[in-house]
Amino acid sequence: MGKRLLPGRRLAGALFALFTISPKLFAQAGGETLPVYFVTQSGVTSNQAGMLENFLAVPTNMVTFSNGEVSFVDPTNYMAVPMIPLTDSNTINLLVDQTPNKVPGIPIICQQIDFAGVSNISAIGSNAAVGMANAAMGGAGLMPASPESATALVTHTVLTASYTNELGVVNSVSNGIDTDVSYQFSLTGGVPLIGPGAQAQFTWGAIGGATRVEYAARLLAPGPSVQLIPLSVASNEAAALYPGLNPQITAQLVYYAPPLSLATVQTVIPWYIFTGTGTQTNPGWQTGAPVELIPSMIPATADTNYVPTVTLTANPGSAPTQVVASVVVTGGTPPYTYEWSASPGVITNTGSRLIYSPTVRVTPPLMSVAVLPGSAGSPGFPPTGPSLNLTWSDPLQVFSVESSSNIGSGVVWVTVTNDLVTTNQTSTVYIPLSSNTPNYYRMTWTRATLPVTETVGVTVIDANGVAIRAGAKLGVLATPIVVPNIVPPPQQIGWGFESPYDPGLGTTDEQDWFFAMGGNSVFGTIELGYVSYAAESVDFLDAPAGDNDYTVDQTDITLYIGHGNPDGFTFTSPYSSDGLGFNQPYHTWGNRKDEWLCLLSCSVLDFWDSSNLNVAQRWGPAMDGLHVLMGFSTDALAETGFPTAFAQNMGGKWWTHIANAWCAAAKSRGTGTPAVLAPIGPGAVTDLGDDWWGLGPVGPRIRASQIEGFAYETSLPY
Repeated sequence: MGKRLLPGRRLAGALFALFTISPKLFAQAGGETLPVYFVTQSGVTSNQAGMLENFLAVPTNMVTFSNGEVSFVDPTNYMAVPMIPLTDSNTINLLVDQTPNKVPGIPIICQQIDFAGVSNISAIGSNAAVGMANAAMGGAGLMPASPESATALVTHTVLTASYTNELGVVNSVSNGIDTDVSYQFSLTGGVPLIGPGAQAQFTWGAIGGATRVEYAARLLAPGPSVQLIPLSVASNEAAALYPGLNPQITAQLVYYAPPLSLATVQTVIPWYIFTGTGTQTNPGWQTGAPVELIPSMIPATADTNYVPTVTLTANPGSAPTQVVASVVVTGGTPPYTYEWSASPGVITNTGSRLIYSPTVRVTPPLMSVAVLPGSAGSPGFPPTGPSLNLTWSDPLQVFSVESSSNIGSGVVWVTVTNDLVTTNQTSTVYIPLSSNTPNYYRMTWTRATLPVTETVGVTVIDANGVAIRAGAKLGVLATPIVVPNIVPPPQQIGWGFESPYDPGLGTTDEQDWFFAMGGNSVFGTIELGYVSYAAESVDFLDAPAGDNDYTVDQTDITLYIGHGNPDGFTFTSPYSSDGLGFNQPYHTWGNRKDEWLCLLSCSVLDFWDSSNLNVAQRWGPAMDGLHVLMGFSTDALAETGFPTAFAQNMGGKWWTHIANAWCAAAKSRGTGTPAVLAPIGPGAVTDLGDDWWGLGPVGPRIRASQIEGFAYETSLPY
């Protein structure tokens, strides 16, 4: 290729007309019919898999073949960035000394980007790449026949890096490092076939060999036609999935193919997919910046032969702090699976009945402290001495102040009994200053329960992968949970996730991540798992604004699941929308423990935002030890099985670098266009080559004061 590539500016923030649909598909959606499709073959046969492996000349023992799905990732050559070892011993010692090594048997590795080597890469061109992909598909007998068609789409993984050395000289490069060919399938009438079960992808390295292969598609035959439900009905249902965000959405008619791991799929039905924007009100965001919503999908037919009907019942239990919920399902194709969303802890429930005790996240407010001078008194009033004035916001009047003369083990905290004054939802105590005045004060929770409106949600998935959501609200008493200020042992390896409230959206992703990470001992222990209203933006902010040191920065890796845009990502409280913007203060990700932060969120790592700030300008200042920030430069689909694929790529039999594992998983599941951002430190050192602890080398911690540039990777059209 031999040319420099830079991500172009995109028009971010344009609002869609509410409930519009592509004119091309309007006639098909206007009360007419479309066929369902029956599966005649799921994935490839073992013989076809062997022919594909032989044609591509990939190592057979590195190919996974399961449920008809063929997957291969070359852990060495996929998304290979030319690197050279750092040689300056002083810089190496500085970086290694400040980096906690969880597995001392594998040394911290210091590598720098080979800027000249990146510039010299000549990625394979479009025609050659498509020709090789067509030949591989044809040689294995996988080229689609009627009623399907496939269009080859070509992109390059582009590395854009800039670094200022100790002499003030700027080194920069932007070049394609490999070539991706992916096939967009469509059915009769040109309706797209999307989803993790409709993927045929090939990645060609700069030297020409296949570095990644994903084939997960079914052979389909048209079946009976079904009546399409009115778009307005589906649109209203989709809009309800975005409470408090004033959604402006547009629709497209598609067929959705569930993952091949769901081996019971025998029928593929038409769906509406909704994309668009919402309004974020949090003042930390740029004024007027719209949130790019995680796309939602609604079945385009209500035919009960193919779509389940779900009835959810939720009531208080025998105790005032208990909820009992159950779901009855008819129609569709059994057996059904159940995925619940509510308070933390229900994620492990997979049955049709749920009994749990709701919890509510309690974040102590900030307390301001002022010293008031004494007065000499006046006629009728005695003189007063100086005092402490402790003030905090307390709309529900549920906090009090405790004091102690010292801190440490065995300390005794005593409730402050001075007069409490509450005015305009603000509480104040006055403490006379004397030699006996305690030195330390803290906020404490004073109530055992708190009335809340609990939202119980369930997603029911039938044997064909048709997912139907239902939700119910009820008033209950919830038990408070507080952020524990406990520091785990330095060598403890662990993971976590944050998934804010959305009525059903992302529930599958939560469970995928929970079971994939928790089911592999190499990832250590779960150290953070906030869902629904318990997930808060303060978890990503340091004191005094937040609890990052005891939440996100207590894990080695955290996955966030929610809406976003280039400037931030969202949270939802019972009272209002909330969000975290790049320009909010007190970002210091990675200063305690966090090495890798992952955002399953739309467009958070798009190169440009609506104010022409690039991705490094926006998110670079938040990094203070974080190795790699991972996200998407486009919309990101929910519930594609992406979290499981990511975890398997990181810690499976044939693992690859963490950043590359993210990108490979996103592409293989059809989730969206992945992107990664990594700081460049002294000597052009970078952590793009990090493996998971114990599976390969990990790079050094780069503190904020040492960042001298950034490296960014995403896929761009050829």
